Amino acid sequence: MLTIKNDLIGVETVCVGSLHTCLIRPVDVLKGPLLGNAASIILAHNHASGDLEASVNDLDLTKVLIKAGDLLGIKVIDHLIVSNRGYRSIREYHSEIRFSQ
Repeated sequence: MLTIKNDLIGVETVCVGSLHTCLIRPVDVLKGPLLGNAASIILAHNHASGDLEASVNDLDLTKVLIKAGDLLGIKVIDHLIVSNRGYRSIREYHSEIRFSQ
């Protein structure tokens, strides 16, 4: 969670999933930033497999969270995929997704 000047004001674990999936709702992701008066957020999740490619579900969830965040006045700056091989930015690798400006 970030301020309007992109200063870090909080980090929150929203969900701990199983080996293959994590069921998440936009309200679960955006409740903390909304209550914390965050201006923007950076999303992150891990791929235990080590694969840094975004799945279709990852991309779909990112799009939904951007739209929901825009409605609430919380910008989604990026969504990072993290693994034991490093990390990958969905914003950087998927230009078709329009992140909040």
